[in-house]
Amino acid sequence: NSFVQTKDNVPIIGALKLTGTNRRGVTIGVLQSVTARSLAKVTRDGIEDKVVVEPLTNYTVARVQKNWKGNTLLGGMVTSVNRALDVPYLENFMVRNAFTAGIDFTQYFKNRLYYIDLKGMVSSLSGTKEAITILQNDAVHYFQRASAQNYLGVDTTRRSLNGTGGYIKVGRKGNARWAFSETFSWSSPGFDLNDMGYMKETDHLTNESEIGFRQTDIWKFFRYNAFTLTQTNQWNYGGTPFNNRVAL
Repeated sequence: NSFVQTKDNVPIIGALKLTGTNRRGVTIGVLQSVTARSLAKVTRDGIEDKVVVEPLTNYTVARVQKNWKGNTLLGGMVTSVNRALDVPYLENFMVRNAFTAGIDFTQYFKNRLYYIDLKGMVSSLSGTKEAITILQNDAVHYFQRASAQNYLGVDTTRRSLNGTGGYIKVGRKGNARWAFSETFSWSSPGFDLNDMGYMKETDHLTNESEIGFRQTDIWKFFRYNAFTLTQTNQWNYGGTPFNNRVAL
């Protein structure tokens, strides 16, 4: 004898978008929006009521990048999600503030044949003990899993969750027949981008080596063919290897 009627979309109260590039090759982008406090109609045993299902929330994304003749790129990015959690039950599972920041650098050599690509990111989430506990048990983190008890474990007194992520990549690409890359990436157990972006999992250190051959001109019956060999090794932050594979 109970049912809930919710809105299909959360109303946007206001939004701002600003993008552009100046004469010095600096590109700037800012996106900011505020979504409204939303209610759902709830009927329990014939008694109608209204329940808050989405708090008043501010979203901000800012990006800046400097381009030096297409061979050197340096950029930075910040995001923030800020919720007005004035209803107690929302505080029990929603993060109040989520901040992320990142920096990226790309350098090309010899007519863009060789390159170095770097990216580093940090995240910081804060909220009640209940919300942070749920976050630690979430499928993205799984602090409670048996394989992580020697270096993680769920802390029910925490009010914040912080982490880092990124990668370092060097290689050769372009029109060359032979291409290769070497990539080392990481994502610490507390790293989280899901309030503004998307992450599938954390807690890994990854090394990937790749070499490939491409035939772009006509060869017998083929107009194009390519062969790629990839070797990957992954460890968690406890030092345990959990993925080693070779793909062709």
